[in-house]
Amino acid sequence: MRNRANRRQFFKRAVAAAGAVGAPCFIRSFALGGEGTVAPNNKIVIGCIGVGDRGTTDMKGFLKEDDARVVAVCDAFESRRQNAKALVDKKYGDKSCTTYADFRELLARKDIDAVMIATQDHWHALIAVAAARAGKDMYCEKPLGVSIKECQVIRDEVRKAGRMFQTGTQQRSDRNFRFACELARNGYVGKIHTIQVATEGPNFRPSYKGTLDPQPVPPGLDFDMWLGPAPKKPYNPGRLAWPDWYLIWDYCTGFTVNWGVHHLDTRWVGRCRLDTGSDSRLNPDR
Repeated sequence: MRNRANRRQFFKRAVAAAGAVGAPCFIRSFALGGEGTVAPNNKIVIGCIGVGDRGTTDMKGFLKEDDARVVAVCDAFESRRQNAKALVDKKYGDKSCTTYADFRELLARKDIDAVMIATQDHWHALIAVAAARAGKDMYCEKPLGVSIKECQVIRDEVRKAGRMFQTGTQQRSDRNFRFACELARNGYVGKIHTIQVATEGPNFRPSYKGTLDPQPVPPGLDFDMWLGPAPKKPYNPGRLAWPDWYLIWDYCTGFTVNWGVHHLDTRWVGRCRLDTGSDSRLNPDR
């Protein structure tokens, strides 16, 4: 990449060459960042690793940013790769998004500045460490790893590489949660005695009741890649079904760590016993 002229250098040389032969040279303003656009050289080039439901949602967030450009997607599922590519290509109006089944091929690209990691939990640490060593900044879904040691290794490698890192606890930034915290911290709900945090509800909890007997791997799935560092087990759709994989220790740290982290983080989810004296400005039944 060091030996390859960037776009701005290319256009400068093109203008000089055109002037030498007396021909006019017209450059569209977006190429130089005009008309409120971001010049291509100033865009953050992003690769998305893991583009299931959560990863696709994250990717769509990047697609909305004018100063970012998604150029590659990676997933063990062929259907997910193709769906993500279709979204990216539709956004940019071309067919340039590249698909990968192996994240290492994506990380090897020198033109990619940052990566989004939204794979199964047991892959987070290995991919994050590899990304740091490849010189990539990253956004990685929570939880960081499936053990304290894995989280510490990620931290150490990111610091050693001098990269930017953000973990995915978006719920703390959601307006409703921030508003609830502001009400509590500023005394609008009275004196708080107890906070009960719930990590599941009647309509949302792991409840897989099927068999885990071996079944044929469906076409388009690289199950060995999906397993990665997890113990070798035969394929069964119950191992991959969300949120039922919360029940399988091989792939995560359980429901409380993976989902409960949101509620524990905001410290204001569930029922509160309130001292609703005359100073309370809110109806405690609301």
